[in-house]
Amino acid sequence: MFTQNKLITLGVWVGLFVMLVGCKSVVTEELAPNYQLDAKSNQGVIAMTVVRTGNPSWELGSVVLRSLDSDKVLEVSLTDLLDVQKDDDKFMGKVQVFSVPAGNYEFERYRLASNQTGHIPIRRQFKVEAGKVNYLGNMNVFLKLEGSHRGTINFLFSNQLKRDFPMIQERYPQFKEGDVAIQLPRQRRS
Repeated sequence: MFTQNKLITLGVWVGLFVMLVGCKSVVTEELAPNYQLDAKSNQGVIAMTVVRTGNPSWELGSVVLRSLDSDKVLEVSLTDLLDVQKDDDKFMGKVQVFSVPAGNYEFERYRLASNQTGHIPIRRQFKVEAGKVNYLGNMNVFLKLEGSHRGTINFLFSNQLKRDFPMIQERYPQFKEGDVAIQLPRQRRS
């Protein structure tokens, strides 16, 4: 027979389970090749490039984005970097393009790859405008090994739109320069 204390305990556990399931990360997916921008849809496109520098033997993990308006959490994989040749410069990185609801976001943390444990805070904020290609810049993930179990990871954001936009437009020719809003992530204020 259930007592009142057991029912309360069961209710707390069910509530925690529902909260955990509700907070589950959503992994982003690439846009369909024919995706059309629409300000009325309350959706914006995030476009960014990712490069890895430093110790190239470390496997990249993913970044966790959090909506500051709804606490929705998105996970963006940084694995499977693509080699892309542009003019005389060799760009070895990955172009990320996906859609999210418009609003305020934060690069919350970097999740280490599956063969490593833990996460590293990033805490960089940015805005996503509806009906725009919100360019977050080039995120350089700098990895440096400092011993068998220690290392440094830094995240540097820079505006590389002149290099990156042709690569984005190659995949999505319907996006025009006038559709771009530069939204370089900035350090979170305490």
